[in-house]
Amino acid sequence: MTSLLLLGLLPLIIAVLGWALWTPDLRRAVLLARYAGPHDAVLEIAGIRLWVRDQGDPSAPPIVMLHGFGASLQTWDRWCEALVSAHRILCFDLPGFGLTGPDPTGSYSDERSLLILAALLQHIGLERVDLVGHSLGGRYAWEFAAKFPHSVRRLVLVSPDGFAGNAPAFVLNAGPPAWAPLLRYTMPKILLWVDLAIAYGNPRRLRGAIVARYDDMLRAPGVRAALLARWSQIRVSDPRSTLATVSAPTLIVWGTRDRIVRPSQAQEFASAIPSSQIEWLAGVGHLPQEELPLQSVAIVAKFLRP
Repeated sequence: MTSLLLLGLLPLIIAVLGWALWTPDLRRAVLLARYAGPHDAVLEIAGIRLWVRDQGDPSAPPIVMLHGFGASLQTWDRWCEALVSAHRILCFDLPGFGLTGPDPTGSYSDERSLLILAALLQHIGLERVDLVGHSLGGRYAWEFAAKFPHSVRRLVLVSPDGFAGNAPAFVLNAGPPAWAPLLRYTMPKILLWVDLAIAYGNPRRLRGAIVARYDDMLRAPGVRAALLARWSQIRVSDPRSTLATVSAPTLIVWGTRDRIVRPSQAQEFASAIPSSQIEWLAGVGHLPQEELPLQSVAIVAKFLRP
């Protein structure tokens, strides 16, 4: 009798669980009200509407910052506050993330990402910049510096992606698992909290406001589907021959407690890039710009000093 009762209630139980776990996209108007700032604009670049933040004196030395997988331009907020008095700073949500949203072409290849970055700099009229990239954005940064050496004055790589031996590269290169499409419909915040806590060297530094922002941006219209599309298109190969062509002086910033991209990768990047140096952040994880922003940005500011 009990089994029959449970069987009869099963559709209701599934419906209740589905309702409880359902995580719909947020309306764009809601996100604009929370995150749009006075220096933000939408620019038509290479067939996509990029959400761009351009702040600081237009005549000051320019810095372009590229965020990582699943993040948005707000990851750089504290660094921007510290650097904007001496620099012009350009941040944008990479295609498929944040308020930029999906790329209408459906392409999220490295080649497409580099083309968009080159087109953005041309549109704004920046011929030579300091380029900063974190994780996935770090890979785009060193690829861009190798392909367009005259466009990059100095390069900063924060826990960059690129070597096939690291965990995220292996996972991303393998493509989304069978359960991944569920992310389009459900994304429990507790799982996001756990994921971010792993990215911190000291999880006690993780604040609820940061988790809420990641949650909001991942629920921007179409972003989760775009994230899965990008994931399925990522391919990682040995980067040494490309890294050897990077001519810009390069700063490699790495946390000693990075559990996302193992710290031993830092030396591999330093060995491959001719003019490079490593700066370690003791006890810090994969997101130094968020976990310990003032200490990490001081190292970068010194390196980028005009």
